[in-house]
Amino acid sequence: MLSRNQEQTAADGGTAIQAGRDVTITNEGLSYREVRDVALDVFRANFYRLAGLANDITKARAEEITEEFLSRLQEEYPAGFQKAHDLDFQYALFTIQKEYARNGDRELGDLLVDLLVDRCKQGQRDILQIVLNESLNTAPKLTESQMAALAVIFVLKYTQDTAIRDHTMLGEYFDKNVAPFASKIVKNQACYQHLEFTGCGSMGGGAGPGNLGYTLAWFYQGQFQKGFDEQEVEDRAVSIGLDPRFFMPCLNDSSKVQVRANSKELLK
Repeated sequence: MLSRNQEQTAADGGTAIQAGRDVTITNEGLSYREVRDVALDVFRANFYRLAGLANDITKARAEEITEEFLSRLQEEYPAGFQKAHDLDFQYALFTIQKEYARNGDRELGDLLVDLLVDRCKQGQRDILQIVLNESLNTAPKLTESQMAALAVIFVLKYTQDTAIRDHTMLGEYFDKNVAPFASKIVKNQACYQHLEFTGCGSMGGGAGPGNLGYTLAWFYQGQFQKGFDEQEVEDRAVSIGLDPRFFMPCLNDSSKVQVRANSKELLK
């Protein structure tokens, strides 16, 4: 028979477990506090020590950005805590600690946290993970004006709202996604030369794909049509006729009609 003596001892920090039958122990991984301790140990071991008040400020900022990042990670992707001992994870986290400790820019800190949380969600080393890693190093090199310029360029050149049907909706789209950044853009050429230097784009001009008019005409051509007479549809022997799924009153001349599509791609 098994002994009925249930007396146990456990070392400091240990856990004593008793059971009448088999015991299954599940490792739940690293806790929030353990990951926090690892993160701050990495910062203290790698960031140069400054004198007096400067040292206190950098330490406080590193702790602040670490807490913010871990809170976001716990909320959005708690599985990311298990990457705490991963070399690439530690390097990326140290990058945002270092950059935020140097300048304390709140908007930059928020951006870096967003980037690192997204980077933690990538399970393998693919192009997105590489780009996010590079973004952590590049973002601190950019000014608010440069980030605003990149935001506007991205919205205009790489996005399209397929639900836009008239000028009012197009204006509302620009008011929401372009106007907040437009006021921060500067005309200083050095601003864009530096963007090119950091690898965030290239300077150009003329009437090619980088031109604003060309871009608007590509994505929102339907908003700028002159229209044509209804008779033209018949003269061209369009088999479907003036089907309202394909034709609509011209936005710029109510006496004419136009194709019901903002771009050739949407028409297809």
